Amino acid sequence: MKKLITAALALSVSLSAMAEVDVMDAYVRAMAPSQKMTAAFMHLTAETDRRVVAAYSNIANSVELHTGYVEDGVMRMRQLENGIELPAGETVKLEPGGLHVMFIGVQTPVAEGEEVTFTLEFDNGEQQTITAPVKSVMQKMDHSGH
Repeated sequence: MKKLITAALALSVSLSAMAEVDVMDAYVRAMAPSQKMTAAFMHLTAETDRRVVAAYSNIANSVELHTGYVEDGVMRMRQLENGIELPAGETVKLEPGGLHVMFIGVQTPVAEGEEVTFTLEFDNGEQQTITAPVKSVMQKMDHSGH
């Protein structure tokens, strides 16, 4: 009986370590046929201080952690060499115009309705694989003022 309790405790500890970062509302932006890049967006909440240090996927030649920012009125992106900080208990939003996972050199464009699988790696060496739906993020134009 003692061995069974010890095994159950060990399993619950390993499962809680695996669930250390909650991933919510993940999706990948749909691509036009000529595009070679896309991005993934999601909300991440870590139980303890964590940092996303890398991302991987077989749909792209490389996957990078990026942020978007405006410089002189122009939207730009840059790679985050130190990753994305996930303060304990706070939800970090990866969304268009801000933090995101960038897929570079996508060989076959992804379309709305498909799914993309990618893996996030954290500063403690753990990895979490996510399968996210592909969604169109084209905003409808507002013609109500015409």
